[in-house]
Amino acid sequence: MLVYPSLDYELNTQVRKHREANGYAQEEFAFLIGRDVADVVKYEDLTTTDAYDFNHINRYARVLHRVPKDFVFKESLPENDIKIEARKTTYKTKTMYRGERQIMVGGKPQWVKLEPYSIPIAEITVDSSDRQRMVALLDELLLEGYFRDGVTGYDLYMHVGTLWAGSFRPKLLIEGLAVLSGRRKRPKLLPMRKAPKTDEKWILYKEDLDED
Repeated sequence: MLVYPSLDYELNTQVRKHREANGYAQEEFAFLIGRDVADVVKYEDLTTTDAYDFNHINRYARVLHRVPKDFVFKESLPENDIKIEARKTTYKTKTMYRGERQIMVGGKPQWVKLEPYSIPIAEITVDSSDRQRMVALLDELLLEGYFRDGVTGYDLYMHVGTLWAGSFRPKLLIEGLAVLSGRRKRPKLLPMRKAPKTDEKWILYKEDLDED
């Protein structure tokens, strides 16, 4: 049995629902908020007590096109802490979460079912020609000096959206960045070496023009 602070449970639940409504995979959302995908996986795993950070709720709201109040339930849970019995079942294409929450009825504890949910496992596929186009676009930005001062994943996604003909998934941008950062020759992109040592990978990429 796990004991959650009720606000952590509310935030985890609401962020996941809004992420799904926006069509972002966990990997894509992690990129847009500057976290490792492993963090988002933990936050959305009903069998752990890890939680999204309330201090960053404005960031989640901006990325998911919501306002901060959308990340708490309309009627908040009455308890400061909630007790949950949860089960995780992994299938070939999804991970399924089911559970029960303990509530008090007439001073006695009772268990009620939580709404089950599933997380797809299937990899998002990217068209190779689109990947080439994205790499060319990012390469042009690189040569223009766009990355010189560092840029966040979300701001880069929004900027590229103004240059790209049609819509695209963040996964395409992630793969394009991987190509540029994997180059043997310079100029190329690397994770920003001089960024502050914080948990948030807020400044993701920086132009690396140093000599070998």
